[in-house]
Amino acid sequence: MSGAKQEPRVDLPGRPPYGMMEHREYPPGPEQPSRRGPARIRIPPGGILGPFPIAPFVSPANRRSAMRVLVTGVRGQLGSALEKALAGQEVLGLDLPEHDITDPALGKTLRALSPEVVIHTAGYTDVDGCARDPERALRINALGTQNVALACQEIGAVLLYVSTNEVFPGDRTEPYLEYDPPRPINPYGYSKWVGERYVEQICSRFYIVRTSWLFGGRRSFVTKILARSQEPGELAVVDDEFGCPTYAPDLAEALIRLIESG
Repeated sequence: MSGAKQEPRVDLPGRPPYGMMEHREYPPGPEQPSRRGPARIRIPPGGILGPFPIAPFVSPANRRSAMRVLVTGVRGQLGSALEKALAGQEVLGLDLPEHDITDPALGKTLRALSPEVVIHTAGYTDVDGCARDPERALRINALGTQNVALACQEIGAVLLYVSTNEVFPGDRTEPYLEYDPPRPINPYGYSKWVGERYVEQICSRFYIVRTSWLFGGRRSFVTKILARSQEPGELAVVDDEFGCPTYAPDLAEALIRLIESG
């Protein structure tokens, strides 16, 4: 509607002008080999004063008591798989509508729960939805992750951030490596990459895991295709995307092993 008031623009590190968003051009390009730059993180009003408490981390394999693990997005596909795979540990779960990662009060919640490890799976993962509403994607995937990272650093928790293969442009036939420079070409990938930057710049102890095409345990692309294949008529699907489907319970086990590595 003409003359309607627009939402304020989200201010993020390295964010391109609006025009670049529409043309699907996102930094950094191949000419920028380093993903780490000067810290440009906005600390919330009131800030976090003094040194952060960094307690020594003891992996589950070398401890006598259960590990306290907090999972964001615990009702999601991966979060549910993690909750099952973490049997024997003390698992805390956060999800909508009770807890919103974009809420500044999230820090207070994490301080009260005091987890040793936070596995951050919550996010806006609808690629088409992110393309229609890039601001929402940035608010949830970038600023929400900033909230989680700040809280983890304050309480001395290890943060494991689940990101996406969409941080890469997908213009090569061989697999990408973790040291390849990200170059997202859609709003979803860009928002997750900015989330990665926040984690890198804020946290002292963290893991970033990029995955793709999750399935298992609930409705997903794979289950939808299998169901449609049993129905009469022609099945129309896109043919311009290639990926590696990832079984959510397998990924959950891999994430736990990563944490156990210390």
